[in-house]
Amino acid sequence: MAVFKELRCLQMNLDRRRVATDLLYQTIREQGIDVVLGQEPNQALKNVIRDSDDGAFIWLKSGMRAKSIHRDREFVAVELGRFTLVSVYFSPNKTTGEFEAMIDRLDNFVGGMDGKRVLIAGDFNAKSQMFGSGVKNAYGRVLEEFVGARELTPHNNGGDWTFGNKNGRSVIDITMSGAIVASMVSQWQVERDVLSGSGYRYITYRIVGSGTEIQGVKDGRNRKGWIVTQKGIGKLNKYVNERVLGRVETEPDQIVKEIGEACDRCLLKKSGKTGGKKAVYWWNETVSTYRKECLQARRRMTRIKGAREMNEERRTAEDELRRAKKTLKDSIRNAKRDAWKSCAMNWRRTSGVSAKRLWQRSLGV
Repeated sequence: MAVFKELRCLQMNLDRRRVATDLLYQTIREQGIDVVLGQEPNQALKNVIRDSDDGAFIWLKSGMRAKSIHRDREFVAVELGRFTLVSVYFSPNKTTGEFEAMIDRLDNFVGGMDGKRVLIAGDFNAKSQMFGSGVKNAYGRVLEEFVGARELTPHNNGGDWTFGNKNGRSVIDITMSGAIVASMVSQWQVERDVLSGSGYRYITYRIVGSGTEIQGVKDGRNRKGWIVTQKGIGKLNKYVNERVLGRVETEPDQIVKEIGEACDRCLLKKSGKTGGKKAVYWWNETVSTYRKECLQARRRMTRIKGAREMNEERRTAEDELRRAKKTLKDSIRNAKRDAWKSCAMNWRRTSGVSAKRLWQRSLGV
């Protein structure tokens, strides 16, 4: 059992898009993300904790232990270590009365625990100056009352928009927390230069001093061991037979300890390094290049003034961004296909079983 001194969190609305899901997996690896508080997941997103109507989700790094899970309509919560994380999604197509009902359920949930130890993140589709928006809507007024009543601290700094499309930009993705967790949150920021694959931007932050329990060492941070060679195994066998197993009076725990010491003597130790951050299996230089080009096209689009007035410059920028998105999407699909073909060929070469037959066996054919 290990304990994280900090958690790296990412907040993101995937907008049900497959390309956003693919890029999320790569971003998780590149930035070493531990927790994702997300909304509107695509069906391709696996191994996540979802709310009861599939609007919000929480992804936890492999091996992370959640003490408890709570699922409701429009939000889902997990208890980690000394605090609770909540992910929320509320559709803009619902009424203010429905928003108030959701806030009431969320308020009841927070009221049933220590509200100072909660972090709430989500796409509320609520606009308010409290969270950095230039305008206020009906959802925003209700959310302001909830934040004030529960004495929560908003983390949005108001400097960056979180969602943008051809109709404009807004701040509707909100992060807030109780007093204790608020003192633990650091480096909250909207990622301007990381492509998400949807109209939403990534929001990242860290929770320092989290005390979150982690099962095992699956994340590779504490990997240890020895480098096994034929020569080393020979030396180890000889050493163990002569100096360890020959002493029958030795207790089992002592034998294990001495075998470990024997490995230290006879085998070279691994460095403990993981060799850097590994990309997803299909990632390649072509996809990386197209992601950069797509990000550049989005920046050009963002820099154009007169967001609501259609002109030739804006029309050209929109066309370029649309083509860049399609090219990136196609390159990811082709990269996955090529990676699968390569895997299938290697499997057939080593096992003599064709990819088609392997698939048929999985179906019980």
